[in-house]
Amino acid sequence: MDYELAEELHKTGFKPKNVTIAGSILAIQTTSLSELIEACGEDLSAMLFIDNKWVVGRQGMPFSYLSEQHTQAKGATLEEAVARLWLELNK
Repeated sequence: MDYELAEELHKTGFKPKNVTIAGSILAIQTTSLSELIEACGEDLSAMLFIDNKWVVGRQGMPFSYLSEQHTQAKGATLEEAVARLWLELNK
């Protein structure tokens, strides 16, 4: 996960277990995939690898993964996609 995504998670309220904050500098040491999955809860019901990217989303998504009707997120890695889903769910 890149710094910008980690910072956005922090600013939106995601609280990973291993965070160091010093002044205005944020350094997230580890944000595990299991923490992100747990934080999404029941809203994460599908993980698909399609066209060289991960697509994750809410219930109903597996049958219409390209539909914008369902909350979904995409990423180059599963961790990135789940992090982006959490951000979408917590707007």
